[in-house]
Amino acid sequence: MNKGFTLVELLGVIVILGLIMVLVLPKVTGYVRSSTTKTDKLTEDLIYDASNLYLENNKNIYDTVNGSVYCISLKTLVKENYLKGPITFADGQDITGTKSIQATFNNKYSLKLVDSNECKEVVSLAPELFDGLVPVVYNNSNWQIADPSSNWYNYSNQQWANAVILKDDVNKNIGDIVTVDGNNPDVIAMFVWIPRYSYTIKGTYGKGGVDLANPGEIDIKFVSRGTKEKGSANYIGENPNNWLTHPAFTFGGKELRGIWVGKFETSAEKDSLCYTNPSNDNCNNDLQNPYILPNRNSLRYQTVSNEFKVSQKFNTNLNGLGDSHMMKNSEWGAVAYLSQSKYGKYGNNLYIGANKEIYQNKSSDYITGSSNGTPSQDGTLTQCPYNDITDKKDGTGSCGGGASTTGNITGIYDMSGGAWDRVMANNNNKVGHGIDATWFKEHEKYYDLYVDTNLNNSLYMGHAVGETSGWYSDLARLIEINSWLFRGGCNVSTTYAGVFSLDVSTGGPSDGWSFRVVLSPTR
Repeated sequence: MNKGFTLVELLGVIVILGLIMVLVLPKVTGYVRSSTTKTDKLTEDLIYDASNLYLENNKNIYDTVNGSVYCISLKTLVKENYLKGPITFADGQDITGTKSIQATFNNKYSLKLVDSNECKEVVSLAPELFDGLVPVVYNNSNWQIADPSSNWYNYSNQQWANAVILKDDVNKNIGDIVTVDGNNPDVIAMFVWIPRYSYTIKGTYGKGGVDLANPGEIDIKFVSRGTKEKGSANYIGENPNNWLTHPAFTFGGKELRGIWVGKFETSAEKDSLCYTNPSNDNCNNDLQNPYILPNRNSLRYQTVSNEFKVSQKFNTNLNGLGDSHMMKNSEWGAVAYLSQSKYGKYGNNLYIGANKEIYQNKSSDYITGSSNGTPSQDGTLTQCPYNDITDKKDGTGSCGGGASTTGNITGIYDMSGGAWDRVMANNNNKVGHGIDATWFKEHEKYYDLYVDTNLNNSLYMGHAVGETSGWYSDLARLIEINSWLFRGGCNVSTTYAGVFSLDVSTGGPSDGWSFRVVLSPTR
């Protein structure tokens, strides 16, 4: 006869099963949790490994500047085949479109997985200093060697970064005074850093602009390499909300963090034939030591080919880390646009109304850095030097500083008046004056090519030609059969001299034509 479990036996079994559950369940749960954690950790490791590889392969985009923060979306890593999507954690949630890697560089990259809307990229404005370039600051009376790890620039306050090339026999330490003037200066050249940026022009005349004589602000945002904002192919003004990364920051196919621009028009040794008589027939053979300094006669009466050769002489000071060349029209435009932004003279509150325009250099001797103290055509005023920076507190700012792109001594001079600045911009590869078809083929990265006279053509976007044509009533001559572009006007110009002024001529020599030098980092 079969017997069932007694109640006591059944209760015993239940108790035993309960004890087993108490002992085993936490271990099982812990094992599951551990497996989940390990799975999630493995996924994170895969993401970080992919991010490190992406950063390594894109060094030209994600700069190794301490303090910089970059955002890399998981969507980008999947799209460019660094990860296979969808990317999920153990709970099954697809994070491909919602998460980003926040990469912070301080000697090396530290990576953190964050929500995409919390990842804010920080663009470093740190100038790219390389061998041969020494940072300097102005201490109200003299230039001195700056500490590159300190705040030696502040673009939000219109304080642009300056650097110099010291003479070979000059050694200076941080805090030492450097002379840039006189017969025996410590330096041969001064440069100003223009950081990489994107821009947009709202309306026809910029934000707050009224008409051609009273243009407004050009909106600018600083960006890192790799920014691909291209704006509209239509003429600016028809689609004012688009941003364009300025083409001056691409050189020979390489994206740049910025460019170094000659602070003054180029000049020659003070005891040279070119300094005392630039039209002398022997001048072209006397250009072993060009200078970029204040209070000198700008170098003039050169052919375009000789100007280009002279500009490249600074390469001997850069140890292959920078490319010295004659300024292109797009590079001129980059300076002009930054000056017309909140980061330039336009944003300097020492200047009111018409005085926001860069003051003209009316020096009849073409003295670099000179200022008329006004943007008008009045040539009767006494010229003042570039370092006359006393604020008159009447809305006209300072006489000397007003002639720079910042309204103070840290900006770039001689971009309004002085001598016409010939730029490397050519119409239809016109030859002559030492430049032939072979030269054009071998030097494409050194000049801007224009192929027609339609200023509304998209080829002119970002070149300070069509977009800002006639601003401040500056001369805006159409590109025509003459080959080369000239910028800025000269000392005998009337109201049409200015940073947006444009003229055209041949590549031959003239007493009223000079040029400017630009350094492009090559790393």
